[in-house]
Amino acid sequence: MRLTLLLFSIFFLSFLQTINAQRPGGGRGGKMSELTPDTGALVGKAVDAKNDAEVAFANVLIYQAGTETMQDGGITNESGRFFVKDLPYGSYDVVVSFVGYTDTKKENITIDADNRVGRVGRVVLMTGTALETVEVTAEKSEITFGLDKKTFNVEKQINATGGNAEDVLRNIPSVTFDTDGNLSLRGTSNVRILINGKPSALTGAGRNAVLEQIPASTIKDVEVLTNPNAKYDPDGTGGIINIITKKQNRAGFNLQTTLNIGSRNKYDGNVNLNWRVGKFNTFFNYAGRYGEYFRERTSRRTQTFADTAFTRNVENYSLSTRTSHTVKGGAEYFISPQASITGSVTYNPSTRSSDADGEGEFIDAVGNLTDTSLTRSDSDEDESDLDYDLNYFHRFKREGQELSISGRYSTSTETEFEVENENFFDLDGVNYNFFGNEVLEDESSSRLRTQIDYVHPVGEKAKIETGYQVTAQHIDNDYFFNGLDEVSKNYDLSNRFIYDEQVHALYGIYSNEKNKFAYSFGIRAEQALVDAESVNAENPFFSNDYFELYPSGSVSYKVSEKATVQASYSRRVNRPRSRSLNPFVQVRDSLNFRRGNPELLPEFINSYEVNYLVYSKKGTFSTGLYYRKTNDVISRFQDVRDNGVVFSTWRNLTSAQNYGLEIVGTYRPSKKLRFTANTNIYRSVINGENLESDLTNSGYLASGRVSGNYTFKTKTELQIASFFRSAGVGVQGNYRPVSSIDIALKQPVLKGKGEITLRVSDILNTRDFEIDIDQAGLDQYFRFKRESRIVFLGFSYALRQDKSRRGRGGERRGGGDDGADF
Repeated sequence: MRLTLLLFSIFFLSFLQTINAQRPGGGRGGKMSELTPDTGALVGKAVDAKNDAEVAFANVLIYQAGTETMQDGGITNESGRFFVKDLPYGSYDVVVSFVGYTDTKKENITIDADNRVGRVGRVVLMTGTALETVEVTAEKSEITFGLDKKTFNVEKQINATGGNAEDVLRNIPSVTFDTDGNLSLRGTSNVRILINGKPSALTGAGRNAVLEQIPASTIKDVEVLTNPNAKYDPDGTGGIINIITKKQNRAGFNLQTTLNIGSRNKYDGNVNLNWRVGKFNTFFNYAGRYGEYFRERTSRRTQTFADTAFTRNVENYSLSTRTSHTVKGGAEYFISPQASITGSVTYNPSTRSSDADGEGEFIDAVGNLTDTSLTRSDSDEDESDLDYDLNYFHRFKREGQELSISGRYSTSTETEFEVENENFFDLDGVNYNFFGNEVLEDESSSRLRTQIDYVHPVGEKAKIETGYQVTAQHIDNDYFFNGLDEVSKNYDLSNRFIYDEQVHALYGIYSNEKNKFAYSFGIRAEQALVDAESVNAENPFFSNDYFELYPSGSVSYKVSEKATVQASYSRRVNRPRSRSLNPFVQVRDSLNFRRGNPELLPEFINSYEVNYLVYSKKGTFSTGLYYRKTNDVISRFQDVRDNGVVFSTWRNLTSAQNYGLEIVGTYRPSKKLRFTANTNIYRSVINGENLESDLTNSGYLASGRVSGNYTFKTKTELQIASFFRSAGVGVQGNYRPVSSIDIALKQPVLKGKGEITLRVSDILNTRDFEIDIDQAGLDQYFRFKRESRIVFLGFSYALRQDKSRRGRGGERRGGGDDGADF
């Protein structure tokens, strides 16, 4: 309610400001009597070069003459006039800019005691030619390299068109997904996902669900930070993937919409619009999705006991349905050319249901069939997330000096009901045993995150960054178990689990450039406070408070104009999540139980990396070596009981090491043809001797991706992309290879305002996941297959209404290109 009132206040103030901006003389006043002592003003008018129409709401920046030091700024009113006052006496340069026009500069205008109002006069803005030339000849590079990150421009990835963020990330080097949509970076699944530099607003949703809710059409860039600096949360031992969405504050009214239809009942669409007048911008986004997906699961399990052995084979088929809606609305108020405040609310309700049927068979030690089984599992899930965001940004007059303050409060509720039934039959078809249970799980959570960041330039190229962040989350999980068979009725598995976590962080970074060197060093100090209660447990309370330092650093050396060498380091953490700490047992089926581990410790990683980067007119090339050492590795662990039941839990292993080589390249032999290729080869060594004397595993794994794009004379664009991942190792098993090929076509229509796309994912239907697990007394094989060969047909349309005042005989022009996020 408080945030709603605040957003209303922002709207009301901006409305008053808009009215004021429409008065003659400009938004900053125009009377000599308004000037403070010993100051002056600059006055002028922006007009269109073609038709002499006034250009409203153009940016006006005032610089100290002959320098890049900004003194002040403003915007033109609806008559195209500006009046910037309270300027110290001196000489100034004036730069007027507006999207759709080239910047125009007026130089060396002096104000003093005798001439307190400097007459800039008419500032004539040229339209079209220069901007169009840039758009045609200066196409954005697909890959750019920063001091501590790689940035991939994904706007031309048509094999993700009509999809979501997961489809986009499948095209990013060294990013892989398993059949359940779980993401890994360089073989590590503990990866931090950010949206525009911040955790996703969909706090309650899992990472997979978050990626499903972001339309591919709204994504501009993807940043990969394998050794992020101290400004970022240290969570995510594999690094950070930062999804940069397109901006939404173009002047006037603007709309972008996308509709997609997929094979086997898959539909999604989104609409993104904004309306900007003067200093006030409102924006609204909606994304809806309905999909039906099948899954196949094959398992083979052989257990050996002292005097016998048996094998259980199960074939399982499930159909899941998911419906989701994401609604976001907000407002951005430009207090001045240097400052803005943005508030938004995001609401995400979703439902998911799944029906699964399985057929099993039991085989004795000599290979004879002894029994069969039929399983049926039904589940329904309802989830609702609500997020409030408020952000303030201020850019000081000194170049590079910035202050940002942000806050987010999120709530989430989730209810899941699941029924599991398993019937056992002898060879005569007689149902001799039954196992079943019902589970009702209610979870509510809340999360508060506040952060302040400040950047202070030192000298010409050096700067100091510092900030403070606090996050607090509360999770309340109520788990009710009802056994339906005679054995399960005796299980006392109902429980309530309450989890509270606070993290207080303070960081500092110093960076500089000197000659051919650029470097950045920082440190982050964090105090974590964790308290949890498992209400029905024998020892219900446990806590874990710890203080840690997370240093980081990056250095680059410019070997030549086309080559650079980089080196970086960071220390990061993977904190145990609430589900992995909850000690109460959850029943999967009659032979598979799962529980958390309240004694689980955070895992810490030290990551080192060296890269060599080469640029050319035809493309880019980078090769990198990396080494990661992880202590107290958090890993799933299976324990076989004497009665044949397998208990799955989480344990800390002694350590893990990864040594790797990553190669990324782009090549464009002509304007119509371009290629992108990458490979990641690494060796993994896992040491779990703290649990079992022989619990070690090691091996090599390689993954790679190659894609090619060709544009025909009709402007039709074709993209073919292939992916491969070799066999690899886990703590207690080995993974089998995976490969897939995607193909897509895109055709511009409606004079470039619309696009029709056709794409087929996994055209050969080879994207599945297989693992072999070999441990004492238990050999297992699993194959998981999620529906992946899907045909999508999509249409997108963009309406951009430029907004400036119509002059005599003129027409509306203008527009903006940065501001509120999609």
